[in-house]
Amino acid sequence: MKQCYACKQKLPDSSYTSNNNTVDGLQNYCKKCYNIKYNDRENYKSRKNMKDYLIGVDILKKEYNSILSELMSYKYYVKNERLKRKAWDKVMIEQRAGRLKKMNHCNFCKKRDNSIHSHHEDYNFPLKLLYLCAKCHAELHTIKRSYHEKGIKLSLGIAN
Repeated sequence: MKQCYACKQKLPDSSYTSNNNTVDGLQNYCKKCYNIKYNDRENYKSRKNMKDYLIGVDILKKEYNSILSELMSYKYYVKNERLKRKAWDKVMIEQRAGRLKKMNHCNFCKKRDNSIHSHHEDYNFPLKLLYLCAKCHAELHTIKRSYHEKGIKLSLGIAN
């Protein structure tokens, strides 16, 4: 899948002609846009914008909103990654200082293991942790992901 520079649609690779000068070996324009740009020059030049010529104003508004929402989700992702890093660093500092002791058993299945994972339910509270074995940790994230896809926020009441 590749996004056309002109119409901004994500199309399969078969919708592009080959170009040995690009990294992926394909033109930057889909076949339809390429034909309009290079074979229908009078119509292309008479329009201010190729995008308006191809897809119309309504579709452009939808594309703009889509790009805006992607940008906002990326900003949230970056902010959340910084928060995660701070929480992890705080846990490591507290463990090294001896103020926070890592458990050697899973909070769910009570299995004793040397490789217990620390799970943050909320990165705003870095010292509120769940200690989980790898299996329970993976199951927890699978369940949370399925609820997230349905639009339901799942939160565990964790108290230290």
